[in-house]
Amino acid sequence: MKGAAIAALLGGPAYVPGTGDPANGSITAKDPNFPNGFIENAGEMFQPRVGFAWDVFGNGKTAVRGGFATANQILRYEPQAAAAPINYTPVYYYGNLDTFLNSSGFLSPGTTVGFDRYGKSPTIYNISLGVQQNVGFGTVVDVKYVSTLARHLATNQAINTYPYGTRLTPELCPITENHVTIRRLYFGKGSRGFQVVRRLRGCRT
Repeated sequence: MKGAAIAALLGGPAYVPGTGDPANGSITAKDPNFPNGFIENAGEMFQPRVGFAWDVFGNGKTAVRGGFATANQILRYEPQAAAAPINYTPVYYYGNLDTFLNSSGFLSPGTTVGFDRYGKSPTIYNISLGVQQNVGFGTVVDVKYVSTLARHLATNQAINTYPYGTRLTPELCPITENHVTIRRLYFGKGSRGFQVVRRLRGCRT
């Protein structure tokens, strides 16, 4: 039992029965050497919120307003499918009802999920800075820069995926793929823009 012949025969990669440890390197949530959820608790986090408003000329017609806020996102992961070493799913080939009770079956590599133990907590930044001008006739024009930025967002990265184009190679098609996925906290994104608003007073006093 070696080489590509047995892999093709079984329809995918499989462990040789009685050899190795299919759960080598895997841990469970009961391992005392790792924190709950496999991620270190971030503890108390600083989440400031500040804002200001400045009457530039002191006549109530021109104002500069700004604000900044920071918030942290709560990480929630859906329960993972039970795999080795909790659950083993052998596959039986070329058997029948008379033989399957005496067969040990074949184990194949399964999908493995890992976590970034020391990853930073996802952080969201909200920023605004604008000028308001009373132009008369009950009208106020507001020009504002607004931005929302996110850092250390959670993302999944397959660390053992095939190189681009591999699936298009005739000799490797169809291809069986078992992912090793790690959840990392480094992804960032953001949006920025300008807003121009005209406000009309509905009544005067």
